Amino acid sequence: MRKISEMGRPSGLTSGAKDRLQAFAAQSGQESYGRLADKFQGSMFKAEEQLGKQYAGIEGLLSSFLTAQPGIALQVKQGDPMSGQLRMTTQDDIQMFLTMPGFENLGRELNAFIGRPYENFVSYTDMVQRMNEMQGGTV
Repeated sequence: MRKISEMGRPSGLTSGAKDRLQAFAAQSGQESYGRLADKFQGSMFKAEEQLGKQYAGIEGLLSSFLTAQPGIALQVKQGDPMSGQLRMTTQDDIQMFLTMPGFENLGRELNAFIGRPYENFVSYTDMVQRMNEMQGGTV
């Protein structure tokens, strides 16, 4: 704009030409700014969308991991070399399950299995886990 004003001095552009050139420059500047603003907003929207997708993926992964923990623990316990013998449920078995999501409030119920066949305990914890998954939360 300063250059256009300098061009409008006595030896340069006439007043009408200077005004038209300034108006054109202002309009072009506004259009360029509008395009840049639109491009910036589009980039921001894409970044927000990408972050949302990544957050949802991480949240799903964490949820799957936490949901699978009781099942993994059961598989480890079922791999016990003493499984051919009649194994009884112990306090250690109960303590392990009380730290898992969905089991932390079931101390009284789980303690009832101490000294009873481990297979019954496994069946009960499987049922609790399935109910927990169906309800989408903790029991």
